[in-house]
Amino acid sequence: MKIKNINKTYHNKHNEVCVFQNLNLSFPDHGCITIYGESGSGKTTLFQIIAGLDKDYEGNIENNRKIEYLFQEIELFENLSVYDNLLFANLDNEKIDHLLEKFDMIELKNQKVKKLSNGEKRRVQIMRSLLNEPDLLLMDEPSASLDQKNAVIVCDMIKQLSKEITVVITTHDEALFDDVADISYRIEHRSLELIKNEIEKTEDSEKINKIKHEKIKNIKQICKLYIKAHKLNMIISIILLFCFSFASYIGIYYTDSGGEKQKHNVWNYSTNLIYTFPNDCEITTDDFGTSKFCYDFDIFNLEYLNKVVEKNKDIIAYALVWDSINYNHIDIEKSEKMAKEISEGKEISIKKQLVDGFNSYFNVFQIVMNEDTAGFVCPETTYVEIVKLSSKFISLGVTPRAFPYEMVQSEKIPLIAGNYPKEDHEIIIGNDLAEALMKALDFESKDQLIGEKLSFNLRSGFDSESLPDDWGDDRDLELHVIISGVTSYENILENRIYFKRNAFQSSVAKIHHYDVNKLYVQQEKFLVDPTKDTQSIMEKLNENSPLVKDSYHIFNGEDNVYIEWSGKINQDQKMMKQIIAVLLIITIIFLMLHRFFFKKQLKKESHIIKQCGYSPIKVEAIVNLCLCIITGLLSFVLMMGCIPLLNKAALSILNRSVLDWSFIHFVYSFLFVVVIYEIGTTLYLKYLTRG
Repeated sequence: MKIKNINKTYHNKHNEVCVFQNLNLSFPDHGCITIYGESGSGKTTLFQIIAGLDKDYEGNIENNRKIEYLFQEIELFENLSVYDNLLFANLDNEKIDHLLEKFDMIELKNQKVKKLSNGEKRRVQIMRSLLNEPDLLLMDEPSASLDQKNAVIVCDMIKQLSKEITVVITTHDEALFDDVADISYRIEHRSLELIKNEIEKTEDSEKINKIKHEKIKNIKQICKLYIKAHKLNMIISIILLFCFSFASYIGIYYTDSGGEKQKHNVWNYSTNLIYTFPNDCEITTDDFGTSKFCYDFDIFNLEYLNKVVEKNKDIIAYALVWDSINYNHIDIEKSEKMAKEISEGKEISIKKQLVDGFNSYFNVFQIVMNEDTAGFVCPETTYVEIVKLSSKFISLGVTPRAFPYEMVQSEKIPLIAGNYPKEDHEIIIGNDLAEALMKALDFESKDQLIGEKLSFNLRSGFDSESLPDDWGDDRDLELHVIISGVTSYENILENRIYFKRNAFQSSVAKIHHYDVNKLYVQQEKFLVDPTKDTQSIMEKLNENSPLVKDSYHIFNGEDNVYIEWSGKINQDQKMMKQIIAVLLIITIIFLMLHRFFFKKQLKKESHIIKQCGYSPIKVEAIVNLCLCIITGLLSFVLMMGCIPLLNKAALSILNRSVLDWSFIHFVYSFLFVVVIYEIGTTLYLKYLTRG
């Protein structure tokens, strides 16, 4: 190897500093070369040029030899044993044991490096360099930070090594290395001044250099050693990656409109419920809540309902509603006039009272109007009440009301227990009602509810003087049903129950003795597919409606009595987005701080791995992949256990769920974390090792 006419200049901001000018140097096949010089004379710069780390110079270097550079700073894996550190350079156990004996370190074989003295660490560093089988060994200040005893030991080691390979030393301690050096130079006036040349040629030295042992390499083993050296860091990384994974899970879960959580939210807050309201409604909000008074009706019958359902395949279930509470439908002026006439002795039939008293909307009561009677039913089909268990429900703080729907697409209402109804008297109940029934009946599981009988009070509202004779005195007739299934969907406003299509209205018609085909109601409620755009479905319904324009409204909108709930879904979304943002920011900051805190160590160890013939980026990528897999398995177990508990706590505090377990979203979040972490680490390592 030869260095010819090297010129090196540092270009500073205000001036230029010439370090070497026409510097020449030749290296023998073996022996020890010492280069003396004061601090700042350029010893380290010369080594960096020889090792190929500094390419900003003029001149030529002829080299066909393998170079190993031992930096002045001791670079070892502090948490690994002496033996494990040597394995990074070569996996040949016999070769390692031979060197340990040669350097009198066999007794310290299993000792952790951090417990060694500086002299012992220097010996380990030299042994590792030799395991890389170099032709030329550069040692920058090998006696630095060593006491006299250890410095002498290192000198003896160098003397032995120089018999087989070329060892080049930079030092300012001439006295220590004078006996070791075969050739000595001093840096003077930006060049090298030869002060000693006692090299002895050995005939078989070239032969010694050419006898090379095949270096055993195994990237898998190196990765295991790397993990072993970073146990504490790995634990910290796993904790941070779990937080990152959890935040990613929440983010992906809440941004997936087709996800189960989103579907649950949609059902929970009725944002998939389209309701009909007359246009002419007055909505007022005060300290007592929101009130709605309507002066007009949209009158629907079964024929119209069937047409709507057939045209809109996204409708899952529906309900027909007569809700007298929210409507100001009595003509006060006519009612007062009739009351005065009756008080004066005038006989007015009940039928006439009803026809004249209810403005011009008496046709809504034709459902029970017969030729001979004026009796009518005003069934509050908005909801029914559970009898027998009513007091128990109230004591539990749960409303005994249930809201009946009839299913069009039962398969889109997922079951967590039981089966879909086969008979008219069978129903599916929502998860919220199921939980309340379990408490009321002291059941331990939802499966116990299957086959359980329930009775509902239909709150008939019949006029006592106009009931048919065969009805007797039983004016609060009951509807008896059997629970066939439980759905995971629940609702914060309604304890929903689901019948087969036409089953509920047919049952009510039988109890109240009217022809269901002549049924007229003032409202319809449609539960639509939670994955679809409810707004566009509503617009489609309005376009096809033969009734009042813009009759349909989203139940959770700002134009109905439930205005106080209108922001709940958005509130949850906003809250979860804030949680996601905070978690992601915190975890990213801590991951960056963790990397920054170990920046010096990581840079040093990356250099060791590179010196040993491996790619630091490749090793780190494999280790990180293993780390992510461990984190993924741990996250899978923890999330499956913690998310239901978190959800349960949210239900008790907020009266609604905030997060549920979803395997598919866990997979997405895991892949996201792996990709981001791998890319981030790779870029960071490239930045650290860019020199």
